[in-house]
Amino acid sequence: MRLGLLIMTLFLGVQVFAQTPDTAKVYTSMEEALVSPESVLYLDLSRQKLKELPASISQFTNLKELNLNKNKLSEFPEAIVKLTHLEKLVISKNDFQFLPAQICRLTELKSLDMSNNDIESFPACIGQLKQLEYIDASSNNLGIYPSEMAGLTALKELDLRVISLSDDEQQRIITLLPKSCKIRFSSSCNCGF
Repeated sequence: MRLGLLIMTLFLGVQVFAQTPDTAKVYTSMEEALVSPESVLYLDLSRQKLKELPASISQFTNLKELNLNKNKLSEFPEAIVKLTHLEKLVISKNDFQFLPAQICRLTELKSLDMSNNDIESFPACIGQLKQLEYIDASSNNLGIYPSEMAGLTALKELDLRVISLSDDEQQRIITLLPKSCKIRFSSSCNCGF
């Protein structure tokens, strides 16, 4: 009986461990994270009504994921480009109107969620992000898709839903990206563009 309980306990422990392979802490406040900035890998500052990001964000030199979802940011924080190990950036549901070229310095970036903003174009340097696998750009005012997007050779998924695009525009975007990339469009708009 005890052996059965021991085996069951070990099995359940293995199952729980298997579900959380990365046990790194997710920090939710700058104050807490700044105690030991070099050990911070995941920082979630979502829903904090931030209008600007403190320059001290650049102290998180090993940061892999930064979530700035649902804030009131309107200017891309310059300090973010100093986070050279950043792999995932979430800037959705803010007030951004453009992505500056500086974002292209984040060469380790694999995932970019910039959905639900007022962004009008991708920077021409976007193709320099050779590691980028996922972009959610849905619900923006995107109208410019630079030919340099052809450099996004690792891109697996691009979400462009809730953006008015003609069939010709959709086809142009499809030809820019790898054939294996899944592109999500809303129904095409023949709006006379």
